[in-house]
This record gives sequence, C-alpha cells and structure tokens, in this order.
Amino acid sequence: MTFQLSTRTILALIVLAVAVPVGLFAAALIDSAWRQQGAVVDRQNMDTARAMLVAVDQEVQKNATVLAVIGTVDFAPPSPPPSAVPSASAPAPASAPTTEAAAGAPPAIERFQQVAPVVIARQPGWRALFLLSPSGQRLAASHDPANAAADQTADYAVLDLPAVATLIRDVATSGHTAFSDLIEHPLDRKYVYLAAVPVRSGGAGAVQSILIAEISSTTLSDLLRRQHAPPNGVVTLIDRTPRIMARSRGEERFVGQHPSQGFLDAASRFPEEGAWRGTLLEGTPAYSALSRSSVTGWTIGLGLPAAEVDGLVQRSLWMLAGAGILMVAIGLIAATLFGKVMIRALDDCASAAESLASETPFDFRRSRISEVSRAGRSLTAASALQRQRLREREAVEAARAEASRQLQTALTAEQGALVREHAAREEAETLSRAKDEFLATLSHELRTPLNAILGWSQMLRRGQVDGNARVRALEIIERNARVQAQLVEDLLDLSRVVRGRVHLEMRDVKLGPIIEAVFDSVRPAADAKDITLSLDDSLKDEVAGDAARLQQVFWNLLTNSTKFTDKGGHIQARLFRDGSEAVVEIADNGRGISRDLLPHVFERFRQGANNTVDGRGGLGIGLSLVRHLVELHGGTVAAESAGDGQGATFTVRLPILGPRAIADTGDRAEQNGARPLDGATLLVVEDEHDSRDLIGITLTHAGGTPTLCASVDDAISAIDGRVFDAIITDVGIPGTNGYELLSYVRGVPRLSRIPVIALSARARREDQESALGVRFDAYLEKPVDSQALTNAVAAMIDRS
Repeated sequence: MTFQLSTRTILALIVLAVAVPVGLFAAALIDSAWRQQGAVVDRQNMDTARAMLVAVDQEVQKNATVLAVIGTVDFAPPSPPPSAVPSASAPAPASAPTTEAAAGAPPAIERFQQVAPVVIARQPGWRALFLLSPSGQRLAASHDPANAAADQTADYAVLDLPAVATLIRDVATSGHTAFSDLIEHPLDRKYVYLAAVPVRSGGAGAVQSILIAEISSTTLSDLLRRQHAPPNGVVTLIDRTPRIMARSRGEERFVGQHPSQGFLDAASRFPEEGAWRGTLLEGTPAYSALSRSSVTGWTIGLGLPAAEVDGLVQRSLWMLAGAGILMVAIGLIAATLFGKVMIRALDDCASAAESLASETPFDFRRSRISEVSRAGRSLTAASALQRQRLREREAVEAARAEASRQLQTALTAEQGALVREHAAREEAETLSRAKDEFLATLSHELRTPLNAILGWSQMLRRGQVDGNARVRALEIIERNARVQAQLVEDLLDLSRVVRGRVHLEMRDVKLGPIIEAVFDSVRPAADAKDITLSLDDSLKDEVAGDAARLQQVFWNLLTNSTKFTDKGGHIQARLFRDGSEAVVEIADNGRGISRDLLPHVFERFRQGANNTVDGRGGLGIGLSLVRHLVELHGGTVAAESAGDGQGATFTVRLPILGPRAIADTGDRAEQNGARPLDGATLLVVEDEHDSRDLIGITLTHAGGTPTLCASVDDAISAIDGRVFDAIITDVGIPGTNGYELLSYVRGVPRLSRIPVIALSARARREDQESALGVRFDAYLEKPVDSQALTNAVAAMIDRS
C-alpha cells in the first residue's frame, strides 16, 4: 500500500523542511557546548578531589609523624610477658595500667604519662593516646579529660573492638604505620579513627612497642571545609568499609552512614579516580568525581549540583524551542492561505480517482487549472479500460498463485534436507576438531614432563651434575614423574566415569582435614608464585564420602586455582554449613572465566583459549572429574566468575550426616619411627630391571633386607632355602606370573602364612578385587609411592 499525503500536509512538510534543520543545527551547537562544559566540570572536579585527597593524606601523615616523634622516647617495657599477637576474635584484657597507674610504675610508663598529656593538649582532635607491647599487651593510656570518662574501662574501651585488634596485629607483624577506618566509640558513641605506629629501639631493629592515637573524625570534616571546594559543592571522605568518615556539609546527619549505591558502583568502576553523573545523598543530581588514596585506602568524593552547570544551557534550549515553534506556525499559516485553490482542484481529481478505483460512475468538474482538467479527461478514458484489464489480471494472478504454491512446497522440502545435511557435517567437523585438539593436548602434556625426566636422567647418568644440582635434578625427575602419573590417573578416572565403573569407599568423614591435606600438597606450587592460601573452617559436621575421592576433588579445584592465579594472588577456602548441606567454597583473584566458557567449564576437554600456549597446560578433564565425583556423592558443584581478570569461585555442596566419631588412621611410619622394616627379610620379584632396583633401594632405606629376583623361577629357588617375612611380586611377569607364584607359596605349609603383596600397572577396581580375591594380602598400583610401599609391607608383617 502506497503511503499518501494530503496537499496541506505536503505544504506543511515543506515549511518543516526549512525550519527543522535550522533548529537541529542550533540544538547540536548547544549540545556540543553542553558536553564540552560537562567535560571541563569533570576535569575540575577530579582536580579538586585530588587536591582534597592530598590535604587528607598530609593530615593523617602529620599525625603519624607526631606519633613517630613521640616514639623516639624509650617506652619499651623492661621485660614484657610473652603473649600471642592480638586478633579480632581475641581482644586484649582491659585491666592494664592507665595514666592513673599506681605508684612505682616502670620508668617507661612514667615517661609516657609525662609526655602523652602534653601531646594530646597540643594536637587538635586527639582524644586519647595508648601505649601497647608488640604482643598487644596494654601498657598505658592517656586521654583528653573533656572527651573520656575517668575510669580505667574508658581508657581502653576502643581497643576492645575487633577492627582495632586487627590493626594492632598488622602493625606488630609488618612494622609499618597503619590507619583504621571510621570507628564509633563504644562509650560516648562519637566517631573517631586510629593512627598506629611501631616504636623501635634506637629507630631500628625489632618493634619494641606500639603507639596508637585516637582522633576525632570531626577534624577531617573541618579540614574538608577549609579547602577550596566549589561554593555549593559537597566533599565527602569515605573509608574502606565503606562508610562516610567526614563531610563538608551535613556532617551530623551523614557521618557513619554508607554512601549511595551510585557512588559504590562508580568506585568499583574507577579503581583510582574518575568522574560521572550521580545524585547526592540529599537527592540532588550532581556532577560527581572521586579519588582514592594509596596511603590510607580512603576515598574523596566530590559532588557539584548539576543545576548550577546546566541552567544556562537549558535556558538556551527553551529559547531555541520557542523560536522554532513560532517559525513553524508562521509557515503553516502561509501554506494554508496560498494553497486553498490548488487544494480544491486536487480534491476533485482525488474524488474522480476514487470513483474510478471503486468502479462507480463519476462526473468530473472542469477546473481553472489546466493540468487538473487534463487529468480528469484521462481518468474518464481509463475507467473504460479498467474493467477489461481487471478481468485479465485476476486470471493471471490465479495462475501465478498456484505456481508459487507448488514452487514453495518444493523449496521447503529441499531446504529441510540441506539443513539436516549441514548440521550433520558441522557435528562431524566439531567431533574431528575436538579429537585432534585433545590428542595434541595429550601429546603436549605427556611430552612436557617426559622431556624433563629424560634430560635430567641423561645428565645424571653422564655425571654432569653433582652436589645441590644433583638433589635438584632428582626433585625435578620425581615431580615430573608424579605429574605424568597424575595425567594417566585422570584419564583412567575419566574412563571409569564414562563407563560407570567408579567405586566409592563411603565413610563418615570431616572435610576440614581433607582440605588441610590438599593445602599442604599444593602449598609448594603456591609459594613458588607467592600466592597466599587461607582456610576458614567453621564446619563441625560430617558427610558420607570417599575420603580419597573427595581429596581428589579439592586437589583438582585448588590446583586449578593455583594454575590460573598470577603471582602475588590469593586463594581462600571456606567451609560452612548451609541448612542440611556442607558447603566448600574456593575463591581466587586470578584470571577468572570468560562468559563464553563459564556454562561449559565442567564439560570434558573444554578449556579456555590458548591454555596450552600460555604455559598453563592441562587436558581439560580435571573439572569434569570434579563434577562427576561430586554428583556420585549426592552433591553439586558450581562455578562463578565476573569475567576475564575477575577471579573465580567454585562451590561444592554435599549432604550432611549426623555427628559421628572418625577413626584415627595415622601413618605407621610416623608412629613407629623412620625405619619401620628393621630386621625384616623380604623377597622382591620384578622382571623390569629399573623397577626392581628402585624397590630394593626403597626397602633397604626402610631397614629391610631385600632379595631381588627377575623371575618366578628365581624366586622359588630363593624360597626353598629361606623363610622370608614378606614377598612383593609383580603380577604381570612374562611366563610364570605372580598369580602362579602366589599359588606355589600358599601350597607349601611352612610358607602359607607369609604375606604376599601384589604390584600391578593395572589400576581398575576389578583388577584389585580379582587380586585380593585369590588371597593376595595387599594390592599396590604402579607407579607406587615409596612411603606407601614401606607402610604396606610393614602393616602386612605386623598382621602376620
């Protein structure tokens, strides 16, 4: 359908076509000026915020300097009793001496009591001064009599707050000056902040004591009001919690409250400084800016009411709008007056055309406009041809519609076939790429540790390393061998999961010791990257689970976090109860997970971009194993991340059981000393030379006396002349294998009670069950850990 306009509308549009571009151009100029003015205001606000922040930093550093000068006086106690560093959960006792201490106080306390009142009187806003030992013991205090009660509890009331205990501990540990965030005094409910400095003997050496000044937050508000801020602007100082510490206007109303959500959003966008359009706490729209201090971590926020900046531009826009409306009104009146004659003639043409379209007779009135008269004659002639052409067109349209319907049916069928073929081809290509990528990654992951093993082994064999380098070479060989063994174990575990052959040894276990053990295993890798590990365990309940498999779950999660956390990062594990579930939350501040990968992070063979190229490695199966093992325990696992560079959090939820005692399964080697096999005679049967020598050396170091045999025939010959305390045999020896040796031993009465331990490279559950079912006393998988082998042999000897 053709879009139609009346003549009056066309004339009006002509007027608008002239007036609107002029108005838009003027509006664009004003908008550009508005934006430029806003940019200038943003820069000025940021400059002012930086200047305010410098003034605040100078003020707090001046207080720290005064404390440091006071610290040059020797306040060290003669023999401070030992005490643990204070913590937020254990505040120091409140019965230490104050300025009203009894006669006979140590000279250091007397010197403090002489100096402190003079300093407090000369420093505006100082309410109290405290002297503490490095362990947090309270030695002395002095306060402004106008701002504190006269009893001893008032002197130390503020020190009992958890945040202050944390401040004391940080200063004692780091030996650096520190400042607290805003604190509400527990007695008079006034807002203060604390400055704490370490005092060292002679200005160097260990921390001898700590000086803390309690300072009213009103000094900061007074400081903000003294600065050169915009006349109607509002300056706010926010601490790290975050709460408002000081304000140039409305201090009594807003200090101690949280800033607006708009400010918090802006602070998260601008790590150091920035400007935006926001709203003051009074509800006034404003041009806002912030700047964050690197000294205290506090933030200066500046807000300038938008009405003062935007008023002039708004008045200009209103004037422009009024002028534009007036121009359009004048043009419309002129178009109406001069187009009346034309409109009447065109109306006659329109009426005739409408009659022609509806196939009704019409009488065209002659017009004084020649073009309109000619149009009328043409319309009359066209009416005669209309009926004939209409009948012909209807016949053609009917035939065309039938042909189009048949063609559309054929095209739909062909398109469906093409879509199915394309989908099948894409699926095949995706599977092929996934196979190639996995094989390439597997080759890389297996060859990388193998390269280190072969290289260092060759250097050791050639005698090219000695001393510390030899120890380091052996550590590298062992570490890379364990990496390769772990890769093989992960592949086997994944195969078991896919085939549904994973078997869990369910016990009632506590998660805390499992996490601690995993922390111990990943700590060397974390220390190498200067990554801080922290554990918050408030979980007292037990869960039903396989301790080894759960340790595998958390080991995968923690090594994954360690791998993707850069140097100097932090990894925190939290254990707590949520309803009927035990929750383990592992959070890091590392590389994070992209939004595209996050929904697929627990799928097999799915890794982030360039995972192998950037040196992080991995087969992409660790998190898939985590999900399957957690689900086998009846739990769930989830991953959260704000995106690349934002860190990641993995949350494992497991059902909680009622409280039960868990048996102590200590390490026999740890219980009985470093040589648990002293005096034991042992028979080792292993056809592979290197493995046989390794087992022999391991047992010898543990105090045993091993006899090494390369075949079952040699072992039978050795048994005929001697009686051994235990036999260790490989079950897969060519020819006569370990099962036949076991049958021989059990068939000889004098040998039938000797423990026989099986060694095998087969790690399937059914292989272990098969070996134990034919009366092997223990089953160890290769590669076997030396400590595990020693413990197993010692346990079998004790049991026999």
